[in-house]
Amino acid sequence: MSAPLAIIGMACRTPGASDYRELWANVESGSTGMVRVDEEDLRREGVHLDPAIGNRYVPVAAPLNGF
Repeated sequence: MSAPLAIIGMACRTPGASDYRELWANVESGSTGMVRVDEEDLRREGVHLDPAIGNRYVPVAAPLNGF
């Protein structure tokens, strides 16, 4: 096949954006889609941190909309 071929399309699901339009709006505004997670949130989700982790734990998450 010698004719040029272009496949054009974009789809994505990223933290803080359900589609590429929302993703681009977040990029333009400087939003990362990351959210802070406190100890109560972790307990509610059944997450128990090992005390050995200490201050190496970063309390942020990158949730996908709808999950």
